[in-house]
Amino acid sequence: MSRRCKCHKDVTSRNFFSAYVQRVYFVLLIYISYSHFIVYVRPIVEYCSVVWSPSLKHDIDAIEKVQRRFTKRLRGLKTYSYSERLRYLGLPSLELRRLHLDLSFCYKIVFGIVNVSFSSFFKFSTATSTRGHQYKLYKSHCSHSTRSRFFAERVINVWNCLPPSVD
Repeated sequence: MSRRCKCHKDVTSRNFFSAYVQRVYFVLLIYISYSHFIVYVRPIVEYCSVVWSPSLKHDIDAIEKVQRRFTKRLRGLKTYSYSERLRYLGLPSLELRRLHLDLSFCYKIVFGIVNVSFSSFFKFSTATSTRGHQYKLYKSHCSHSTRSRFFAERVINVWNCLPPSVD
């Protein structure tokens, strides 16, 4: 099955499940519907996002559309823009959530919290005169765009830009 076909199939099933949750809980208050979305729909959308994270713009938009549709169906929020709805509900975008999950998994690998070999994914940078934290990772050169979309490559730039103390 092609990657594009899988993404389309996954988004279709997520949209169906999201609509089902809203039909069942339509009469409930916004925060109850919102909590049901977080419990039942978002885990499906974020499942294995560290391993399988979309890199094409139309795939990212298709996944983000699941949350966009759900928030638009909430009573009283239809007229607001997507960013206003997210701010009102206190939700981050799904793209930002994927980035947080990538960074937290990178942290777990770097500090040995998960049983994954650090050397299989990363190598510490040998440059000692850098600003920021002391756990900078070495970014190797990728000759193919496919390799640059892997977890170990896409997270390094963001990881290296983190300040020494992160809340």
